[in-house]
Amino acid sequence: MSEDKDLKAQNIAPLTGIYIGTVFLLSFIHWGVEEVVAFNVQLAKQVCITATIGSFGGVLSNFLPNSAKHILVFLRFRNVLPGHRCKMICKKDSRLSVEYLEKKWPELFVEDIDESAQNSYWYSKIYSPARNAPEVLQAHRSFLLYRDAASGLFILIIGLLVWRVLSNHFLLPSLGGWPLSFLLVIFLLIAQAARQSGNRMVVNAVAVSLRSKD
Repeated sequence: MSEDKDLKAQNIAPLTGIYIGTVFLLSFIHWGVEEVVAFNVQLAKQVCITATIGSFGGVLSNFLPNSAKHILVFLRFRNVLPGHRCKMICKKDSRLSVEYLEKKWPELFVEDIDESAQNSYWYSKIYSPARNAPEVLQAHRSFLLYRDAASGLFILIIGLLVWRVLSNHFLLPSLGGWPLSFLLVIFLLIAQAARQSGNRMVVNAVAVSLRSKD
């Protein structure tokens, strides 16, 4: 969708920043601050590294299809998106009145409706009319940013693990256990941020639609 493309275009800079920051932190952990700082004094090399990571960031975030990214973030294989669980997500949010929800959308919040139908109803009846509201756009943008960042970091983890296995056979230098553990923690935190942003997008769309007139 063109809207997703526009939001992803806005995310290029922060997404690249996440990759660059992660690589620098891995460097500090693996080689030590003194060696990294001494290396970074060489401005030309630093510019080359930054440019390489920046150009590679787009490849990392677009390597996986969206369906695989969603499975990776939400750790589900069926009915993956938060819209599939909008009923539960909204009822857990203390800012939303269950009474108002049931009054405005009884087909969703009163009747027994499966997860697939929940997502279809939420998307067509709630999200679509509210999609251009600032709070919905911001949550959507954050969701795309953290989803793509988590996907890129996951690919990076796999690549580093392969590199480490190969290094054991060919006596090549590789990252130690601490940098890889740190990278895994960063991936888990960003994946959690993506889940929270997705849930927030669901709730924000509902809140905007509740304020609108029928």
